[in-house]
Amino acid sequence: MLFPKAKMVFATSTNVSEEMAHPEFFRHNATIEKYNEAARRALQNTDTIINDLYPLTASVPDSYRSDWVHFYTPEGTELIGRRVLSVICDQLDISPEEVNIENFEPEQYSKSNIGY
Repeated sequence: MLFPKAKMVFATSTNVSEEMAHPEFFRHNATIEKYNEAARRALQNTDTIINDLYPLTASVPDSYRSDWVHFYTPEGTELIGRRVLSVICDQLDISPEEVNIENFEPEQYSKSNIGY
């Protein structure tokens, strides 16, 4: 096994802005919530870490969105990126402040310097 201490992280689907949606859009928050709940149930007896992005994105203003589905704005990208970084760093037992996002170079985070 290449990485025997690897952990699985599952991120829930983010919500959508139904008010901004195109009329033919068919993916509603009620459906997303059901999918997320089904995923949680499927993963409940595993060691999978769940990064619940749905409630995080449900409470942000529409200005964080680039459209009714995506968060490709500086604010949306930072919000979700910080949550993802926080969950991963927590599992690696390192501080998010130790990760240099400005000049991120994946090779700086190798097997030898993250403790595996």
